[in-house]
Amino acid sequence: PGDPEIPAGGTVAIDQSRTLNAIAFKAGMADSNRALEVYTLTVATPTISPSGSTFYAPLVATVACSVSGATIHFTTTGLDPTPADPVIASGGTVSIDASQTLKAKAWKDGWDESAIVSRAFTMTVATPTLSPGGGSYGPGQGVTVANTTPAVDLHYTTNGQEPTPADPGVASGGT
Repeated sequence: PGDPEIPAGGTVAIDQSRTLNAIAFKAGMADSNRALEVYTLTVATPTISPSGSTFYAPLVATVACSVSGATIHFTTTGLDPTPADPVIASGGTVSIDASQTLKAKAWKDGWDESAIVSRAFTMTVATPTLSPGGGSYGPGQGVTVANTTPAVDLHYTTNGQEPTPADPGVASGGT
């Protein structure tokens, strides 16, 4: 009662989790047995790109979900997302400028929630480069000290000891 009639071989659109019952009726014949199936729709697990790894400079991670109308919630604390956490639109971005774990999960009314996607982003300072490389040179040879990580403090020694923040500094690209 209240449900539309479906011609034999017709299609019923399932746009949320449902239990579908079907019985066939025909005048002059006994009714068919009931067919019953449960259809559970689950939101696809969101994606995070790039995948977590070690990075030497700040980056932007993109969070997406292939299910239209899904609401994506995310965290950067390592905790699992809940519906109370911030929402990000599919294709939205999160700035990563410190080591953190980005997690995302999606929900849609009438659907089972997605699984959680988790990506660990480790931010580390790139190894300085020295140019030219070590070798035999004449007196007064300049050596350029550089680093690809933005806004780092570069320190050096010339006595073979490992540098500390108390040792002399040079700007990236400086000699």
